[in-house]
Amino acid sequence: MHTRGDKLRVKVLIVLLVLLGTLKMKTWLFEEYSGPTPPRWQAIGVPLPQKPLERDLCKSIAQKRIRHSGRVFYTSYQSSVLNGRKPFAIDKGFFNIVEQYYSNKKIWLDAGAGTCDTMKEIEKNGHEVFGVELSDVCITRCNNYARSGQVLSAGLDEIPFPSNSFDLVWSTEVLEHVPTHLINQSVAEIVRVARRDIFLTIAMKRSGFDPPPPEKPRIHLSVLPRSFWDAIFKTHGCKVNEELREKLKSRMFRKATFFPFICDELIESNPGCTEKVSAYLLCYTRENGNKDKCSFAQMEIISVCFPM
Repeated sequence: MHTRGDKLRVKVLIVLLVLLGTLKMKTWLFEEYSGPTPPRWQAIGVPLPQKPLERDLCKSIAQKRIRHSGRVFYTSYQSSVLNGRKPFAIDKGFFNIVEQYYSNKKIWLDAGAGTCDTMKEIEKNGHEVFGVELSDVCITRCNNYARSGQVLSAGLDEIPFPSNSFDLVWSTEVLEHVPTHLINQSVAEIVRVARRDIFLTIAMKRSGFDPPPPEKPRIHLSVLPRSFWDAIFKTHGCKVNEELREKLKSRMFRKATFFPFICDELIESNPGCTEKVSAYLLCYTRENGNKDKCSFAQMEIISVCFPM
């Protein structure tokens, strides 16, 4: 005869078994769909692959799975948002003019490749192109590129290519999605893999899916002013390509803010500028992304990094 206590123990055991099964299922799903580890062409000087890999990276059991806090979210974001849109550069109409400006740049990196539709356009214009993308490229529209190793699953804070690999690093509407504490490392990685030229667009406003300040943003995590971006790239040895910026500015492309850079080891460092950039990031983080609370820190960036 079962006592009341026995029945209670059985119920508790059933609940624990259900919870354990759910946890295992979630873990399996995370492992199954987190994308392949990039086959890091990482040793400095190792060339990029000259042809698609013979093995399918998405099916290779030798590849470990990458864990990244944003991978599941951005894989879902692709299917629910990006798949219904044209690539930003095509939609806003500036792709052709920028491609023509960089027409002599043979090897491109699309840093934050999204749906990989921009990579297809870059290839159509005769360039060799590789990509990195945080979402699981094996189950998105990038899957053909992913299987060959032409696009790799990785965050911008750890780009799995050797230094000085690319004639042009291209990235449109990506850096605003990077968590603020990873901004400096992401900029350092973009500069590291570029031989000289970098072309970016970066959103200057919160996403329509984000709550207004003082709540923290959820989509556009790092909506930082133009002066900040110019300054942080300066701290990593880059200067604004004023010729291209003015050329694009004169065309008045809607909702696009351009950041073309030329990076050169000979550009002098400015320790004071580095300090002010760090101070702005601290303010931005402390104020939950409310730029209005950091206007004084922005003025200090301008005065120290870009003195008249």
